[in-house]
Amino acid sequence: MTRLAAFGLLAALSSSGASAVCLLSDYSVQSEFHRSDYVARVQVQRETWLDMKWRPTRLKQPLQFGSLPSGLDPYAGANYRVRPTSQFKGRLPPQFDIFSENTTGRFPFQVGKDYLVFLDRAPSGDAYIRAGSLTADNCGNSGLWSESRRAATQVRGLAREPR
Repeated sequence: MTRLAAFGLLAALSSSGASAVCLLSDYSVQSEFHRSDYVARVQVQRETWLDMKWRPTRLKQPLQFGSLPSGLDPYAGANYRVRPTSQFKGRLPPQFDIFSENTTGRFPFQVGKDYLVFLDRAPSGDAYIRAGSLTADNCGNSGLWSESRRAATQVRGLAREPR
């Protein structure tokens, strides 16, 4: 019975519906803006899943928990090719990738949608992410542009403040 309970807990934590552990005490727009390397509105151009050796791959069915891989499926995560349409902090290239790890900490983007993103470069030594990869914290204020009007208004104000 103990093994069954442990497997159930592992499955629940690995599912795409599970919540990530949010470690920071302040996820306000202002705080996230100041600690982020880049803040921008981006449009997602494409999604590329990566195998455990970080090579591009196609998703193979069946997946453990439906249409998105879970931590039990053999994928490191996905790169999302995006195009910035507005930049509020930092200078980004005309196109770049945002990495989303295959854990409960993932930030799943949808191709063709616009997002407000608060991006950070991954530090070296992270167990799930290659050093230098740009990532969005799914505990923070990144989200669909159409659902981020209040945060976008605050970001525009913060972008105009002298640094």
